[in-house]
Formats: sequence, structure tokens, C-alpha cells
Amino acid sequence: FFYILACGETPPVVLPITSCIIKRIIDVYIKMLTYFQNLPVLAICCLVLSRTCTITVVAFTSSPHNNAFGTKYRPTLISSSQPPCHQHTTTTTLSLAKDYDEYIPSKRAAPSGGDMAYIRPNIARQAEIYNKIRQVGGVDCVNDVYARDPKREEFWFVGKVSRCSGIVTINQCIARQLNLIEEHATRVRPIELGRSFGNIEIWVAPGDTEFQMSQNDPNIVLTKMARYVDGCENIPNDQVGFVAEVVTNHGEGFRVVRNGKDGTVPPYLIGEG
Repeated sequence: FFYILACGETPPVVLPITSCIIKRIIDVYIKMLTYFQNLPVLAICCLVLSRTCTITVVAFTSSPHNNAFGTKYRPTLISSSQPPCHQHTTTTTLSLAKDYDEYIPSKRAAPSGGDMAYIRPNIARQAEIYNKIRQVGGVDCVNDVYARDPKREEFWFVGKVSRCSGIVTINQCIARQLNLIEEHATRVRPIELGRSFGNIEIWVAPGDTEFQMSQNDPNIVLTKMARYVDGCENIPNDQVGFVAEVVTNHGEGFRVVRNGKDGTVPPYLIGEG
């Protein structure tokens, strides 16, 4: 039985019960059962004050010889006049500062990725740059982006990139924005791609070819990109853009099945729209 009171913050906040906290509470519970053996533990009370958790475990018994697992048990209120063997209490103090801080935005560590970290300003900036490059260079400067778990056959559409084609190659464009692309892919498809973060394959198709891809047009071939290209980190972020896919069809998204070796349409799917 767990009761948690959180205070010490202005305004008051509710402290989430993380798995780490529960594990610590259960550890205390197990120690009580091990030490007192047959005495039933009826309550574990947690008082959280200034990010320090004091856990008090109280065991009550109606008889010193009562077996909690073999005898019908009715708890009774313990008075100070009763023998001390009828009540057993242990207290431990645990620091929750580390668990608590992750819920305070101002105290979280800065996300990795530099100017391509997956945060709103970077997402908005790269989307704006994408539009500007596309307005000047047209669809020839654009590629559709697909992400794939190496162990699965589906390729998930996650957005589009644009680049200053006379300066930046398509692989440099992907490598420069890889963190942004991969982070978004795992959020669009957390189940299918989330566990492969760090190993997700990025493939590209010619720009605005979603319809042909959905019709399994064999003339539209996906090309695999290297995750890193020498010197890609030196490319100015205003020479590449990325607009993230927003899933609006009840979470289904857009995916295709392709050959994982060369990005071609499997023979059995050609012509199958």
C-alpha cells in the first residue's frame, strides 16, 4: 500500500512514481519480509520532502505468532501499552533528486545533436530553409526520405529534404541533418523504428514521388544513404533543409516494401497499387 505526499516546491507539484522509486520501495518491502518473516507488512508510507523520500514500513500483528499466509488476519490498532513485538518499524531515507530533476524542463541536460538537435527551433528553422530552397530550385533540389529498421522490410516515409544542389550532394544533405531525421523517424514510428535508433537506415527517392511509390512503380528506386560523410558537419545549415512528415491518417503513416539490398520493387509487387 503506497501513499505519496509531494511538497516543497512552489507551486506544488505531483511527483511521478518512477520505476526506480518503486524498485526502491519494493526492496524495503522485501527486506522487511526477510527480517520479520511471517509478520505481514500492511503499509508502506512515503513522505517526499524537498526531493528526499523517507520510507516508513510498519508491520502490525494481532499475535506474535500469527502467520500472515496461513491464518485469517484482522489488523488491530497498536497502542503504546502493548508489547513492542506487536509493532515493527523501519525507516530509510532515499534521495530522489536525480529522478525528480528529469521532470523539470529547466534542469534537463541539453539534447544532443548541436544545431540539428530535435527541438522546436531547429525543426522550424530547417523546415523554413527547405521551403526557401525549393522555391528557388524546384523539385530537382528535393528528395523524399524513408527510414528503415535493418531487420524489417518496410520503408517508412518520414519527410523531405532539399539542398543547394550545386554545392551539396544528397548524401551530404542527409548526413548533415541525420540527427533531426532519425529522431523524427522514431517519433513518427516508435514501435517500428524506436528500438533501432542509432542504426536506422536512411533511404531517398526522387522528390514528390509518393504516388508512384504507392503504386510500386519499378522505375522509382530507393537509394541508401551513408550515415556519415566526411566534412558534412562543416556544411552551413542554411544550405540544407528538412520538412518532417506529419501523420494525419489515424496514425497509419505511409510505408512501402522494397528490396533491402538495392531499394528496388520486389517482383511480386510490380504493378500492385
